[in-house]
Amino acid sequence: MRRFTVYITTADGPDLPRRAVVRGEGTSGGVSYRFSYRVKKPGENVQSATTVGVWTTNPLGVPGGSRALMTTSLVTVDAIDEANGTVTVKAKDGTSETVKARNPRNLKLLKVGDELVVSLYRAVAISLRRETAGGAS
Repeated sequence: MRRFTVYITTADGPDLPRRAVVRGEGTSGGVSYRFSYRVKKPGENVQSATTVGVWTTNPLGVPGGSRALMTTSLVTVDAIDEANGTVTVKAKDGTSETVKARNPRNLKLLKVGDELVVSLYRAVAISLRRETAGGAS
């Protein structure tokens, strides 16, 4: 298990209620990434956008919170390399990226010039929990 230090601050400053935080008490958390794409529908208007959400726990309860970010972009298929299982996509700003397909058979469904709606969802959540001998509970 990988361990790291998390510093928690509040709007009022770095001090949290002593009943909620005990020095050396462990924290648990998680990070989530989700990636999806689909072919743009004919006539569909797709705007690139980033949406952010932040949630915190009850201020009188055990400290914790989460933050999520979802980015949606429109890209164009620039090249397909079936032999290596990769596809190169180009964004409206001219930047391009080559990515390896998880399932190279799906590359047969794409053609150069296809417009794809790409969404990336990233989230992190942290909460304090007492640790047991085997790790965070």
